Amino acid sequence: ETKLGSSEVAERYLEVSNDTDGVEMLGGRLVAKCQGLDGHWWLAPSCRSQPETCIPVIDSPDGRFIEEYMQRAAAFNMPFALAVGSPTKWLTEPRRTDVLFTWWKPDTRFIEQQPAAVFFPPHDAAEWARGRKTTDSDRVPCKKRIHPSILAAAPRVAELLERMRLTMSQMDAMLLEAVKSSKDEAEIACEWLRANRDTWSSWVPVETE
Repeated sequence: ETKLGSSEVAERYLEVSNDTDGVEMLGGRLVAKCQGLDGHWWLAPSCRSQPETCIPVIDSPDGRFIEEYMQRAAAFNMPFALAVGSPTKWLTEPRRTDVLFTWWKPDTRFIEQQPAAVFFPPHDAAEWARGRKTTDSDRVPCKKRIHPSILAAAPRVAELLERMRLTMSQMDAMLLEAVKSSKDEAEIACEWLRANRDTWSSWVPVETE
C-alpha cells in the first residue's frame, strides 16, 4: 500500500481542499480515490472529468511527496494525475516520456535528463504544522559528517573538511561526468582539484593558524 491509501493523507487533503470527489471510503477508512488507466492514479479536480488532459506526475516509491502534490493540485488548479511509482517505473518512465516526477539533489539517477524544478510559494512552517502543505517544501541542507575520532586524531583534516564548500552546480558537473564517462570517482575528483586550485586552496589550514 502506498501513501495514496493513507487515511491521514486523505483526511488532511479533504480538510484543506473540501474536494469530496477526490476521496472515498474503503474498508471503513477514508483514502484517496484512485482511478485512471489502471486504477492507480489520483486525478486532480481540474482534469478529473477529462483524464486525457491530466499531466502525469510520478512520485518516488516511498510516496514521500504525494500529500503535498494532492494539496497543491487542488489549491492551484493544476491538472495532475498522481501515482506512486514502483522502483522500476519511477526510474524508467521519466526517461521514456514527458512526465513530472520526484527527484532530489545531489543524485545521479536523472542527471542526464537535466530536469527543471517546479517551485511553489515559499515554505510556510506554520501552515505545514496545521497540515496545509500547499507551500514549497522546506529546503534540506547538504551537510558534511565525519567520525568524532578525526577531530582528535587529525584536527587539520577535520578543519579542511569544515572549510570545504561545493556549489550544487559543481557537484552536478562531477556527477554528470561520472554517469557519462568511464572514469571512477577518484579520477573525477582529482581532475576537479587540478582545475580548481583557487577554490580549494583556501580550505587548507596553514601551520600558523
